Amino acid sequence: MLDSCARLHLDRRGRLGSYLGCGLVGVVLGAAVVVALGVARALPAGLVAVAVAAPLVSFALAVKLGRILVGYERIVLYECLAAMLGGSALALWLAGQPVVQGLDLVMVGVATALVAGRIGCLRVGCCHGRPCRWGIAYPPGHGRAGFPVHYVRVRLFPIPLVESAVAAGLAVLGAATLVAPHVPGEVLATTAALYGLARFLLELARGDEDRPSWLGLSEAQWIAVISAWLVVLAARAWSLDRGPLYLGIAAALVAAAVAVALARRIPALALREPRRVRELHDALVALGSGRAASSSPVPTVAETPYGLRLSRSEPADQRGDRVVHLALSLASEPLGARAARCVAGQVGCLLHLGAAPELSRGLAPGVFHLRWTTSPD
Repeated sequence: MLDSCARLHLDRRGRLGSYLGCGLVGVVLGAAVVVALGVARALPAGLVAVAVAAPLVSFALAVKLGRILVGYERIVLYECLAAMLGGSALALWLAGQPVVQGLDLVMVGVATALVAGRIGCLRVGCCHGRPCRWGIAYPPGHGRAGFPVHYVRVRLFPIPLVESAVAAGLAVLGAATLVAPHVPGEVLATTAALYGLARFLLELARGDEDRPSWLGLSEAQWIAVISAWLVVLAARAWSLDRGPLYLGIAAALVAAAVAVALARRIPALALREPRRVRELHDALVALGSGRAASSSPVPTVAETPYGLRLSRSEPADQRGDRVVHLALSLASEPLGARAARCVAGQVGCLLHLGAAPELSRGLAPGVFHLRWTTSPD
């Protein structure tokens, strides 16, 4: 069912890209929700107008500036969100409108727009998840458009769909808070804190590799931690009743950050990282097991930058089928059983074997063997 969503364009003629189309739908929905909330609360027309226009102008300027700085269009949600909130705050102040009240309205509109925007991400394959038994598989056309070739036809966890659902929940919560008696800033603070918590957790299942990271945490995870503490400070400044909730979220994110940074030193977890999966794919290709194997002589041993060693043999059985045997080990330390099972599962996904290869321990400590059967070419 989800596979039918993997489409680069919304129309059959390929004139309207899914990413742009869904983004435009999100803009319209976000603006409509902001206007509806403004009418429901009988807010000043100037406040509503700025809350609709300022985020759009700020977003466009942020994307344009990013293209000038890096040379290509780069849309990063947290960066654009900072630009939209900063630009909206400035516009509200210049227009003589209540800034914090206006930002509450802006935050609901942004959350609403994100619902459709993440559906666009799901369709084109950006912000994708990691290999999973349930999820979405992208066709070769996505690979030709820049999607990672080693994940083509590999079932991936639908991270954008989950984030779209999170955004929908936050938009509903924010709208419900706005139409009820509330303290200005409550919607902005609650949405930022809850989204940061959800985003930190969702990052653990992200499979796209080309993103900045530091000390084992992605850029988005660091921003989630920092923004949570900014919310704590804002809650004190604005005298919000949910201060203990925000403090609890901020403390939980710090603890989670420390745990994730330490856990990623464990081979069984480190080998699940997106770049390690790509390195494994490259090693399989070098050994002649990957889909992009060349016609040059095939080596029998390969080692990834992480230090995962693979050696291959391919005897034929009595029926003529090829029994592929792959030995696994680590250069720096003995390979553990959990890490070996992780690699076996990744090999099964990357080579479309339908299941993880048969796994057994070798005679030497820290050595494991994978075995599967393929038909001859």
